[in-house]
Amino acid sequence: MDTATAATNAALAPAHDILESQLTVPMRDGHQSIAKIRRPSTPSPKGSPLIILAFGGGWVSGSAEQMAIEARALVRVFSAVVVNISYRLAPEHKFPQSWEDTWDNLVWLILHAREIGADPARGIIMGGTSAGANLTAVCARRAQIEPLAHPLTGQWLNVPTLLAEKHIPEKWKHLYLSMQQNADAAIFPASALDILQELTGWDMASPWRLPLNSTHSLAGLPKTYIQVDGMDCLRDDGLLYDEMLKAAGVESRCDLYAGCPHAHAAFVPGKAAERALVDVVKNFGWMLGQVVEEGVAEKALDLV
Repeated sequence: MDTATAATNAALAPAHDILESQLTVPMRDGHQSIAKIRRPSTPSPKGSPLIILAFGGGWVSGSAEQMAIEARALVRVFSAVVVNISYRLAPEHKFPQSWEDTWDNLVWLILHAREIGADPARGIIMGGTSAGANLTAVCARRAQIEPLAHPLTGQWLNVPTLLAEKHIPEKWKHLYLSMQQNADAAIFPASALDILQELTGWDMASPWRLPLNSTHSLAGLPKTYIQVDGMDCLRDDGLLYDEMLKAAGVESRCDLYAGCPHAHAAFVPGKAAERALVDVVKNFGWMLGQVVEEGVAEKALDLV
């Protein structure tokens, strides 16, 4: 079991206000992917938005048990149906398997949203951490070319890997510094990307790997909430993607957690982690057109 999943499991007791179960989602090759689904024990008469979460772990580790804390909070605050998906991992399953599985999950869940208790008219948001954020961004871009049964209304990108230097407009190239500045940062040094490329066999020119390898305009992407850690070699991926989205007319917000290492909310308990979790809930509210008070988010996250 990976560290992030173990930490999540240790923090959670059964939630009597939430229905939790497993869901089987068919992939294109017949593989049955197991997801974790959470729903309010008392459904809202107004209907439930659909939220789809993709775990992190460099496409080589992790599970649908991650981000349970966030998932439960989102059920409580928005009466949402939240699905934590699975996808097959490298090195057993090379690129682009993780990406294809994530897309297949997204397509199937949106197509069957009403069957699992969600109402697409209430909103559809996809999100994830690290590798899961990359998978989310790639799927949002793919949906511009292959429209989903119901469109995404938001995407949450937490400490994402999104860019290669070739994607950065000339006016911003001098700002792409984090790969050098944080090359030896804790948790995720820049050298980890070389190791992961060897394990996954990804193609850096493929639109499956990086969202900006798609030649489609960024305009028209859904509302986007990005979280960036200051002591992360991927810091500037998130910061510059936020700038590119805004320049394309996309509604985008970005929070920077100065001095924090990659995915600190999962690995480094404390006030900074709590701040990031509260920001997640509040900004899901923004993407869903709701205002969420600080205390409401804290209570839903069991922080008070």
